[in-house]
Amino acid sequence: MVSSEMPKSLTTWLMSKVDVSNGTLEIGGKAIEIKSLVPKILGIPNRPKKVYLSKDIDAVTKEKFTSKGRGQIVADTVKIMQKTENEDEFITTFMLVILAIYLAPGTNLYVNREYLPVLKTARVSRSLIGATMSPIA
Repeated sequence: MVSSEMPKSLTTWLMSKVDVSNGTLEIGGKAIEIKSLVPKILGIPNRPKKVYLSKDIDAVTKEKFTSKGRGQIVADTVKIMQKTENEDEFITTFMLVILAIYLAPGTNLYVNREYLPVLKTARVSRSLIGATMSPIA
């Protein structure tokens, strides 16, 4: 994976311009359809792929993304992501949002906490190969 960096302020500004309901980027009064671009930007296949989920995740991490006994509302998760300073927490939160909206959307706009173990494994793998994809301050 190619290492890339982007200022955190630009990342949060871009996220604030995304209309989750319509899958668009709202800039200057214009709506740019971005849903179909997400797979290209992230370099992932745009086809169904089976993901084997695990229930094994620590209670603290699971609770962080829980609201009223279920997954957090995506909009609330985006707000948390915008305030996150820790690189690993930012990546985990970002991926939960992307999964909920674009890659594996459900019938509602809640984050799926069952992806947390998969994201934890991916984070460990990323650290082993020395890749980074987090924003910089």
